[in-house]
Amino acid sequence: MLTLREARQRAALINARIEYMRDFGEYRVTLQEWPLFARNTEDKAYYTNDLEDALHTAFTMRSEYCMDMLKKVQLPTRD
Repeated sequence: MLTLREARQRAALINARIEYMRDFGEYRVTLQEWPLFARNTEDKAYYTNDLEDALHTAFTMRSEYCMDMLKKVQLPTRD
């Protein structure tokens, strides 16, 4: 069984954050981005009551973020 501490450590490896929201009894998953992009993170937050789902979602969110960034990169073309 996964503990919150283990999940936080694993999420930290990919610059993601998992927080337990005691008021709601749910886990909040967000990506830790540069301070410039830190605004409006609530619309990108994911909530769940399952810790393993939270960790899986953190990895999925990071993967999708990386894929989006790769799509924006323009590779040089050969002439």
